[in-house]
Amino acid sequence: MLAFLETFQVGGNRRRTERRTLKLIVEGSTERTPGIQVEISNISRTGMLVQTSADLSAGDRLVLELPETGKAEAEVIWSRGQQFGCNFVIPISLAGVSAALLQSPTLTIRSADHTSFVRPSWSSPRRQFLFYSTLASTIAVLIILAMYVAADLLRAS
Repeated sequence: MLAFLETFQVGGNRRRTERRTLKLIVEGSTERTPGIQVEISNISRTGMLVQTSADLSAGDRLVLELPETGKAEAEVIWSRGQQFGCNFVIPISLAGVSAALLQSPTLTIRSADHTSFVRPSWSSPRRQFLFYSTLASTIAVLIILAMYVAADLLRAS
């Protein structure tokens, strides 16, 4: 699974939830076509924009295997070429959206004034765990050193 992500706040349109732009390639299927490759271009709790070469039309049901969520069923609402706007039949959890974000090697956050920045990616939860555990250990060592320095200063006065 490969993902690239851009986050932005949607304003002034019909969408009910924040969309997160990404490139996440997952397996999917319809009643007519099993085993299709689908690229998710944006996702929220309630819907997504996908691209696929599969023959889909409004009203079709698409079942995708999403990180953390597992199988998620979405209804195609509109199509434009190989792009399809879909609503999830049952909204996915925030954990499901977050899991898709964690699959992303990069993240760009776009602010209201259209400036942006990129944060380092976490290619795996293990890498994220190693980073935070190393950070926690470093902070603990610094606290212990500060305590020794404070004790020395108290003895000296």
